[in-house]
Amino acid sequence: MTLQEYIASLRGRTVAVIGIGVSNTPLLRLLLREGIAVTACDRSDRAKLGALAEELEAAGAVLRLGDGYLQNLSQDVIFRTPGLRPDAPELEAARAGGSVITSEMEVFFQVCPCPIIAVTGSNGKTSTVEMIAAILRAGGKTVVYNEEGSNQIEGVTTLVLTHASLTGRVRADVLLIESDERYAAQSFRYFHPTEFVITNLYRDQLTRNGHPEWVYDAILPALHPETELILNADDPLSSCFARGRDRVKWFGLDRCPSDTASPTGVYHDGACCPVCHAPMEYDYVHYNHIGAYRCTSCGHARPDPDYAATELDLQNGKLILDGQFTVALAFRSIYNVYNILAAYAACRECGVEGAAIADTLSSYILKNGRMQTFTLGQHHGILLTSKHENSIAYDTNLRYIASTNEDCTVLIIVDAVSRKYFTSETSWLWDIDFDQLNAPQVQRIILSGRYCNDLAERFSFTDIPREKVTVQADIPAAAAELKADGSENVYVVTCFSDRDKILSQVVKEA
Repeated sequence: MTLQEYIASLRGRTVAVIGIGVSNTPLLRLLLREGIAVTACDRSDRAKLGALAEELEAAGAVLRLGDGYLQNLSQDVIFRTPGLRPDAPELEAARAGGSVITSEMEVFFQVCPCPIIAVTGSNGKTSTVEMIAAILRAGGKTVVYNEEGSNQIEGVTTLVLTHASLTGRVRADVLLIESDERYAAQSFRYFHPTEFVITNLYRDQLTRNGHPEWVYDAILPALHPETELILNADDPLSSCFARGRDRVKWFGLDRCPSDTASPTGVYHDGACCPVCHAPMEYDYVHYNHIGAYRCTSCGHARPDPDYAATELDLQNGKLILDGQFTVALAFRSIYNVYNILAAYAACRECGVEGAAIADTLSSYILKNGRMQTFTLGQHHGILLTSKHENSIAYDTNLRYIASTNEDCTVLIIVDAVSRKYFTSETSWLWDIDFDQLNAPQVQRIILSGRYCNDLAERFSFTDIPREKVTVQADIPAAAAELKADGSENVYVVTCFSDRDKILSQVVKEA
């Protein structure tokens, strides 16, 4: 449906617009210019609205203001403000009386002329979105996305309202949306993306997300039948989103030298089939439960990828896509390889040539600050940032450190409680495979922050020699000790909430 067709459908019908604010004022003006009978409703009184009230009345609007602005709604079509719940009693009563309840955003996406790419999943959302944007922009596309990382309902709404209007003029060739996995169903309630990338499903921030299968159930209602899904073939749980669907594309990593024969680490979320719960077998495992899986009972198995990483050499930083496109890796992590694969698949589906994608991604440095280089005295340092309470992300960063060859010190900081949910619960530390640091090049390990003693207790159950581990609760003091001693490489492992506490003590590199 075009905008003109939608406007034509309103002629001869009565319309109410709830909220005379920033988002709805352009809508009111558009409807009034088109001769639509509009009632404008707002809690504010006439004095507060001032000249805007006079303008709307002069254009033909009927104003309903003050405390009773929601009473007796009976118009044929009612546009609600984003701040009014769709199940408000007044709206439910109007809906029961035959009114159509909609919103500016809902209608916008009915007439939106540009493709919409959405990205969700437990890990890698921001990195994948940044790469997609970089690739498309390198190809001359205008791309808008939630660059500040605000990926919940408010952030998605603000993104749309900032860059688009009901007039159908979108200031972009592509609308790219990063969505928090818990809120995807709400964010995409009134529209559906053209392409929907789901990176993976891991245990992540257990105080708010619970088990990965809970996250699966939260995402499932967001997937519209007409949307093409781009899924991780190597993830046994997120691959289940393809069941009963025709429009699915797969990305995956073929066997590589760092693989193991079976899952390793503290836990194994892929032990049982997510479909029938029978035991799962693996031909090879890349990390945790990600690899070539097959159920021993129902046949649920890794599909053949449409887009594959066919060769991977982390030691030399070389990745080959689909047997022909070489990417030079700036961040030599298998975790990053999957982010590249997700971005590669999405952009290939948008018509970008593989060679152009590889050229853009070679040595591409992410802008989200999850890997920050710095100096501290004579030390060269790398800050590796993980999400709070995300054991998979921590495991990946530890694996990166373990893969290096040069002598190093590792500083691990756990200082913040969960900012939004305010919990000091630290059981998630026991899901992290700290034994990965039991490597000869790791000379010493410093545990710091408010929960350094919880860390120390966890380390007491590893095989890491006790003489390598020290505890210094005060973060500036830990930084000062490092600055005054030695010149080996330093790796700092922490979460977003704590990253600035160490960055304030070092000299950041560009």
